[in-house]
Amino acid sequence: MLFFNPTIQAFPTQKSKKTKLVRLLALSLGLVALIKAPSFDACRLNRMLLSNLSEEELRIMKEDNGAISRENKLVYVHIPKTGGSTVERSELFTTEQEYAHAGYRRPIGGHHRIDEMMHESDSRGISDFVTATTIRHPCQRFISAFRYVTGDKCNGGDTIAAEKFIGNRTLHDFVEYMEEEGWPHTMVHFMKMYPFLIHDDHMTFGVDNVLCEAQWEEGVQRLESAIGATSNRIRTLRRMEEEMALSTMAHLKDDHKLANKHETCADLEPETRKALESHYAMDYCLFGFATLPKGGEDSCVGTGKDKNWFTVKYQECRRILNEHEIAWNSGT
Repeated sequence: MLFFNPTIQAFPTQKSKKTKLVRLLALSLGLVALIKAPSFDACRLNRMLLSNLSEEELRIMKEDNGAISRENKLVYVHIPKTGGSTVERSELFTTEQEYAHAGYRRPIGGHHRIDEMMHESDSRGISDFVTATTIRHPCQRFISAFRYVTGDKCNGGDTIAAEKFIGNRTLHDFVEYMEEEGWPHTMVHFMKMYPFLIHDDHMTFGVDNVLCEAQWEEGVQRLESAIGATSNRIRTLRRMEEEMALSTMAHLKDDHKLANKHETCADLEPETRKALESHYAMDYCLFGFATLPKGGEDSCVGTGKDKNWFTVKYQECRRILNEHEIAWNSGT
């Protein structure tokens, strides 16, 4: 497992060459003795490497929130229900998971906006990090979020929130309810995607690498190319998740199979789909999604584009939606 690479200036520290040499020599001797020991313990090795961090490095790391990897110089914005958990659990963040577990930084998980993650990026030494996210068709994402929070796989807090805001409502009833209430904030899973990626202070797009859930392999390859690393575990975890989902479906009773069969956007009632299109209008416009998903055969909107392109597109969508008097920035 790789830890901080001395060639990567993730921490703007000022140390003398003599101090660095002494630390490096001590660490090397300690590692040799530890690895040769009869009862080699990888966890103990991790603790030794963690303890070698300076006070300045620990101070700066304390501000890291969400999927930020100083080892891979990566900031990954995890938008709910886009497949981001698979990326977070990959070896791209193994080192950071160790830091978080040791209490040296905040947790890797959670859904944080780019503004929050890049707060004071210059002084924290992350301003030159690769920024990435994964997007998904708004209608598919909403259906996935609804099935997740009303199912038996979400955590206790989400279950309580779902019981409070959704109760026994069907997906159609919940959308109708949200329309009547003006789409108040209920759960993070139903939030629009674009707010996670926009710098509010100057209304610019903040992520250079936009990956698409529908073109998963292409996105993973593009992310690996951007950071100069290979993360086979992302693909492995993805396959495991897909196999688990298929296994779960196979064990469902017939009535549950029938209920889960009708989970596509095309199966929704027209008024329900129209309401979703109106509420998520900026997501549809900014990322060029069609009314109904076209499938995985299309290329990802983020391929070959950067934050400057998306900033121009965002401004254009603002103008178009405002001209049509679509309340794209209301609600969650």
